[in-house]
Amino acid sequence: MRPPANDLGFSLIEMMVVLSIIAMIGAISLPYTKESGGRLRLYAVAQIILAMMEREKYLALTHNLPQDFSFDLKARQFKDSEGNVLVDLPNDVAATFKTAKDNDISSSTVIRFFPDGGSTGGKVILARGKSVVSLKLNWLTGAMIIEDGAAQ
Repeated sequence: MRPPANDLGFSLIEMMVVLSIIAMIGAISLPYTKESGGRLRLYAVAQIILAMMEREKYLALTHNLPQDFSFDLKARQFKDSEGNVLVDLPNDVAATFKTAKDNDISSSTVIRFFPDGGSTGGKVILARGKSVVSLKLNWLTGAMIIEDGAAQ
């Protein structure tokens, strides 16, 4: 036996209600997805910087020579011991570099990685809009971590 003809599908009213609910959910969530994209991009920049710092630490350990990782605020570049540019900072990302010696720097600073695995330590704070990511470097162990926000 076949079901009655009026039970075979959705009415136009039911479809319009479902579509309007989907549109409202999309309109409400759109600002959050835009902010999330900015945070992801900022986190990706922090991961690239972390990888380049890990590279310098590895070179110090394997070559048994100190290696420098420097940041030039004016040129917006991170460089290695030989002055090679490892990372160009995107224009929409602001950066602050703090070391153990000073709070904020004016033009450039250096983090040195030692053959024993230690370093001079420091902190890179990256900001893009409302998003902030901190990259911290332990001076004793040379361990590096990325944290959301500019937590001290």
